[in-house]
Amino acid sequence: FIRPAVVLTIKPNLTSVEKRAFSEFIKGIGAREVHLIYEPLASAIGAGLPVDIPKASMLVNIGGGSITAIVISISGIVAIASERVGGKMIDASITRYLREKHNFIIGDQTAEWIKINFGQAMKIKRDNVFKVRGQDIEQGIPLAMSINTAEIREAISKPVERMVKVIRDLLEEVPPELSGDLVDRGMVLTGGGAFLKGFDTLVAERTGIKVTVAHNALTATVEGAGRILEDMNMYKKFFIEEIDI
Repeated sequence: FIRPAVVLTIKPNLTSVEKRAFSEFIKGIGAREVHLIYEPLASAIGAGLPVDIPKASMLVNIGGGSITAIVISISGIVAIASERVGGKMIDASITRYLREKHNFIIGDQTAEWIKINFGQAMKIKRDNVFKVRGQDIEQGIPLAMSINTAEIREAISKPVERMVKVIRDLLEEVPPELSGDLVDRGMVLTGGGAFLKGFDTLVAERTGIKVTVAHNALTATVEGAGRILEDMNMYKKFFIEEIDI
């Protein structure tokens, strides 16, 4: 059988032990060679950001478990910041809010449905009222309750603020000579969390930088990994070296 070369995307906040474990596991199941690369960097390549020119580009990847922001240029990774806050924490915040404020229990799928359809990082037009089905804690019976989008904004405000802080903290680390590039070029959002309504506008207001959601936000990471496999010589400078793990 052919033993393939593998490009594996990983979170930046993994420890050296975790990185080594991933690499050894992939080799153990038949890979000829394994190249680790940070997930947001693969997303940037998949989203079509130019990583081979002497200008800075910024990408923010918001997944289910974490948010990672990265600034890259021809010299490689300029700055990177990550925190374990993402879509799942937003779901959990909605569930907690309904339990604490309304004595109402909903499931994980319902929380995600609320986030996708009614979640807002900031107010957008008029607030809407919608019904959600769950269980009343006091009576212990299934019920349908009316709730509005203003309450959902309140419920998810803390994780949203934490995500914005990651982006602002990263911008503070960017060298002054590259800040002008980011002002001109803006930043790109990828990952499922990029579709949270109003998040791009909120980030733009808080940072003063143009924000764009990638056209392939949900698939940018895997598309980037595919491009890396097609031309590993071009992207090998972005691989995590053995000395790092």
